[in-house]
Amino acid sequence: MYSKRYPIAFILFLLISLSSCGTRAEAMANSSVEYEKMVRDSRRSPDQLYPTPLVMDFIQGVISYGEDFLGRRYGSRGPNGRRLDCSGYVSLLFGEFGIDIPHSSKALSKIATKVSTPVPGDLLFFTGRNARSKTVGHVALVVSNDNGNILMMHSTNSRGIIKEYLNKSPYFKRRFLYAGRIPEISQMWKDGIDPDVLIPPISRPGIYGTQLFPSLTLLFNCY
Repeated sequence: MYSKRYPIAFILFLLISLSSCGTRAEAMANSSVEYEKMVRDSRRSPDQLYPTPLVMDFIQGVISYGEDFLGRRYGSRGPNGRRLDCSGYVSLLFGEFGIDIPHSSKALSKIATKVSTPVPGDLLFFTGRNARSKTVGHVALVVSNDNGNILMMHSTNSRGIIKEYLNKSPYFKRRFLYAGRIPEISQMWKDGIDPDVLIPPISRPGIYGTQLFPSLTLLFNCY
């Protein structure tokens, strides 16, 4: 005998499925909206993006050090003994220059100040594998921002430590949440860098090393 229960069950299943798909599409769209907004903001005032030359020299030193690790496997050990996952990689780079930051993308997102137009030295925060989540699960370092075309450097699960353009990565564009600036860099933007504290590099000839700033924490009173 024909039962009405099956059509009802099917309709319920269909409604639940459509609701789930809608939630996923909405979450991905929101991430894309944030990415597009960041690009628009970057294009609006490109001449005001970069800090003073001395601050940029410091940031370029961090980036140059990071380039030494390109091609390394995700999770391999760095000179400080920590795993080079996404946050471990970023914390290693800043740590070499006297800036201690958390070895956790989520913890990093909590201390960073959100910025609408990221510049070299800023951080990009993404969701993890679940694009529907709004929880930070990945972090990358901004290498350059050329009129909204953002080059980033990060440690990825499948490709190791790489440098890539964000607009060329649909995976990370969908998962982009926001950009942020760590407190010490924000303080540099505000107060600049005193040339008197610049010390010839010791540990890394050719670029600024660990002796560049003996204690940025004491210098800028940042926590």
